[in-house]
Amino acid sequence: MAKTLLESVTSVLLDETRGGDRVTETIIAEKLGLSRTPVREVLHQLKEEGLIKRRQRSGISITQFSHQDVSEVFDIRAVMEGLACSLLALRINKSILQKLQNNDRKLMELLSDNRLDERRDKDFQFHQLIVQNCGNRRLVKLTDTFNLIAATFLLPLQILGKERYGEVGRREETRKHTHSQVIAALKSYNSVKAEKAMRLHILEGKEAILRSLRIRQQSGFG
Repeated sequence: MAKTLLESVTSVLLDETRGGDRVTETIIAEKLGLSRTPVREVLHQLKEEGLIKRRQRSGISITQFSHQDVSEVFDIRAVMEGLACSLLALRINKSILQKLQNNDRKLMELLSDNRLDERRDKDFQFHQLIVQNCGNRRLVKLTDTFNLIAATFLLPLQILGKERYGEVGRREETRKHTHSQVIAALKSYNSVKAEKAMRLHILEGKEAILRSLRIRQQSGFG
């Protein structure tokens, strides 16, 4: 599955800003091999949603978010992606199912190899694939407008830092509500089961992030 422009820009932002480097529209465009115009449009979208800040001298930075921000975005995403998953269960075909299964298989390999950046991209793509194929154009547009999926990848990494965010990711293998369960629900064509599986998966992810944030604060880093 090819990356969307939003995914690509978000990925560059994550990679560049966590190192403390100055990031500009030009740098992002050069790294992606694109003109500045499409990159500018995505950055404007991210800025409008409060996910990034743009300053002439310091460049682009990811907004600092609170625990409440994290919780709110995950809660909204759970509802919207739960609906998307419910709709997809009624129309899923072998091609989409195979893409989801291949993605999940690769994700588990990346977890065992501790390849955070690639894991993040695969995780991102899994959720995008479900939303983009749910059949409800307004839901797809609404999800894109609020950048909900991108937000939940930007927020925890910005707050936790790469090392602790990686620790959260490595716990995927021990989580109760996984991508595999979402796929199983979709495969059964059961819309109620699919919606529940996705909601539980996202909310469990939220709790894992918030738990790590609390530990970080107690350790004197937050």
